[in-house]
Amino acid sequence: MPVSYEIKPSVQSDTVMPYLTTAGSAGKVVIRGKGFSAAGIDTVSFGTTSATAFNIVSDSEIHATHSGLAAGRHTVTLKAGGSLVPFDGTLVAVPSVAYPASLLPYGGTLTETRGLLYDAERRVLFVAAVGITPEFNTLMRFPLSTYGTSVPSGSGVPRLRDIALTPDGTRLLVLTDDALMQKDPVTLTTLVTTPAAQPFSQGFQHLRELEVTNEGFALVTSGVYGSGFADLCLYSINDAAFYLTPDLLVTQASVGASADGSSLVIAHPTVYYDASTGRIARARHGLADHGHSWYDATVKPAVSRSGHRVVMTGRDYAGNAHTTVYDASLANVLGHLPTASASNSEASSGIAIQPDGSRAYVFDRAAMAIRTFDLTGAPVAGFYPEVLPARAVPAGLGSSLTYRMLVSPDGTTLFIGGTGAAAMMPAP
Repeated sequence: MPVSYEIKPSVQSDTVMPYLTTAGSAGKVVIRGKGFSAAGIDTVSFGTTSATAFNIVSDSEIHATHSGLAAGRHTVTLKAGGSLVPFDGTLVAVPSVAYPASLLPYGGTLTETRGLLYDAERRVLFVAAVGITPEFNTLMRFPLSTYGTSVPSGSGVPRLRDIALTPDGTRLLVLTDDALMQKDPVTLTTLVTTPAAQPFSQGFQHLRELEVTNEGFALVTSGVYGSGFADLCLYSINDAAFYLTPDLLVTQASVGASADGSSLVIAHPTVYYDASTGRIARARHGLADHGHSWYDATVKPAVSRSGHRVVMTGRDYAGNAHTTVYDASLANVLGHLPTASASNSEASSGIAIQPDGSRAYVFDRAAMAIRTFDLTGAPVAGFYPEVLPARAVPAGLGSSLTYRMLVSPDGTTLFIGGTGAAAMMPAP
């Protein structure tokens, strides 16, 4: 029976997620704050443009739909009876960008990709790259607006693990084995450093991956040096403080999140975090492990923008590999994608999903190619159909057991982090 806990329900700050939208395209956002129900809000605006629809979900949450907006920053305004309701949030509209297929070498002795992040506002790809030893791990910054004429910059971050942007995109969260830093996303200057407390400071567990929620938290998974179970924790971005979750242990867990910050999925075992309620629960369905022979080789769950589609890969308790599509609650299996292993013993090496949940992408490690699957129709014999021929990734990406993959917010570009390099290519 699934067990749930309320772990930290209070909203930390005013947020709009996703804080970024494609200029000229309609979209939906989740607005978080306080006192919405009591205020009697009757108007939601983005700059001078009124929301086409909105719903006050709770005293701390509004779901709003906007029409296509001009490129630029649009202050989110809430009103009740013509009077302003205190709120501090901005929606940023950026033009859609189509990048050519390109290789982005890391240089030097950098190897695997631990974290991959596309900053669409600044048109920058961030990479958490592994060095010859953990002390030489490096945060790479590739400016794509001038790609081909500019040189990527790198900043050494010992024991670097993962990266994410804050809900408003103003700071870069940088996770190491035993601390979380907030950095300037342009200069990479460290603004705040929060050392991890027990049990992460005792040398048995280490911080591992993170994703942000629309309440103003980062949910952080952990791993162990060796084998065993590890804890989950929340990090308040405003307070720069960690909070342990109660009695929910994971094993070398990865975490994926919806762009609106409402749904986070942790695997393995499979755990679901609902930002609306602040509740975390073990899912009814799930997989036993991440499905690869190396204990630290995991693939992040791929989650659509609104969280209504989730793709995970791993092995079940019988040792069979699956790449599975779930609904938002993880209570229902919608269908499957083929695994990368003919023996059905090894999980897919990389997965990604279109922001609207219409297509899923699987990395075929044997062919060094991307396979594309249509998630809009009904599965055939339990499997979603492959809709295009496999497309080769840019040459030089490098062989790896697993690959980090993500799709740009406008759905045009697929980014892949491999060994010694990242790559970008038009999303099929």
